Order: sequence, then structure tokens, then C-alpha cells
Amino acid sequence: LSDLIEFDYEYETNSKRKLIAILMSSILEFKESIISIHSSPFLLILAFSLIITIGAIQPLVLVLVIFAYLVYPSLKKQRLELLFNKAKGRLFDKDYEGAIALFDKYLLIQPRKGQVYFFRGNAKMKLQDYEAAINDYTEAIVKEPRMANSYVNRGFCYRQCDDYVSAYVDYTKAIEIDPRKLSA
Repeated sequence: LSDLIEFDYEYETNSKRKLIAILMSSILEFKESIISIHSSPFLLILAFSLIITIGAIQPLVLVLVIFAYLVYPSLKKQRLELLFNKAKGRLFDKDYEGAIALFDKYLLIQPRKGQVYFFRGNAKMKLQDYEAAINDYTEAIVKEPRMANSYVNRGFCYRQCDDYVSAYVDYTKAIEIDPRKLSA
């Protein structure tokens, strides 16, 4: 009889582990189909919650799952858009240092958007910090190589630094991408 009880316990434990593994796999597949893998710090919380609650899935865990995979990423995206628009507003209001500070904050959260480097480069260019602007335009080009305005503005900065060869190369590339940039 004791062997039978031990066997049932082992079977039940293995079944729970399989259920958790299947559930985790399903959640991860669902998450990947809706949002990118890097958008939620709650993945770790979810994993620990599921490990801790190897028994039945508790309602709190389900709420965490829903929040982590559906609500949080959209809130993060809205916050980033608000920050980006606020930074552009400062740029257009000629508060270049304020704009740079907000663009820096944005890039700490989301460093993959070339457009942010482009606008930060514009603020640095307005402050006549041409070397720093060149670095930002270069990063914008790395992130979004088909953005002709990055080449035009970097070419302008190269011209201000008396690097006419690099300016010519950038202007030529801008025209190659977008022939309407012929005025560069």
C-alpha cells in the first residue's frame, strides 16, 4: 500500500509539473504572438509565481499574467510616445537642453528607435555641438538606414567641421535614397 501511495504522489507531482510546463509554453507562445519578448519585466514575476504555485493556478497569478502580457506593454508604449512627443515639443520650443534630456531618458528605455537619435541630433546641431550631432545621426542611420534626412543633417554637420569629403558622401547617399533631396 505504501508503494501505491508513493506512486500516486509522484504521479500527481509530475502531472502538476507537466501542466505548469504546458501552461508556461502556451503563455510564452501567446505573448510572442502579441508583443515582443523584451517589452515586459513581469515575465520573471510570472515565472516565479508559477513555480511557487505548483498547485492550482490562483486568480492572482492569472491577473498578473493578463497584466504582464496585455496591459503593461500598451502602457509602456503610451508612456514612450508621450515622452517622445514632449521631447519634440521642447525641441520645437528651442529648449534644446531640455529636449536632449528627454530624448536621453527615452533612449534609456527604448534604444532601438532611429528617429529619436535623429531628433536628438537636431537638438545637438542647434547647439552647434556638431561632433555629438554626427554621432547621433550616425546611430540614426545604423537603426534606420533609409532615412535620408539623417544623411542630409550629418552632411551639414560634417560641412561645419570642414570635412567636405564626408559631407559630399552623405549628400550623395541622401539623394540616392530620396532624389527629392537634390537641394542638399
